[in-house]
Amino acid sequence: MKLITSLIFALIFNSFAFGQSRAQIIDSICSVIHSQHPELGMSIAFVDHKKDYFFNYGTISRKSTSKVDEKTIYPIGSLTKLFTANLIVQAQNEGKLNIEDYIDDYLPNDFI
Repeated sequence: MKLITSLIFALIFNSFAFGQSRAQIIDSICSVIHSQHPELGMSIAFVDHKKDYFFNYGTISRKSTSKVDEKTIYPIGSLTKLFTANLIVQAQNEGKLNIEDYIDDYLPNDFI
């Protein structure tokens, strides 16, 4: 929780930094977090004005010297439920599905 609070504070505080792009601000925040927790590997990716940005810090595990990169696969565990729920709600809001319908209505016949 401290890490998240620190990150939010840093984002708000650094958003007022003069002359820094969003990419530079995000990179500086992540660099600070990684310097405080060097045992963690992390990757940050985002798109800003149609340009892709990737920032990678640390190694893939505590026992490895392999650095994380854009192709590193992270286990996300229970977070998939959050992503799935978010996508379902977005699809409903866009009129692409109704959460009251049966799932069979959206699956191919040979799947059922």
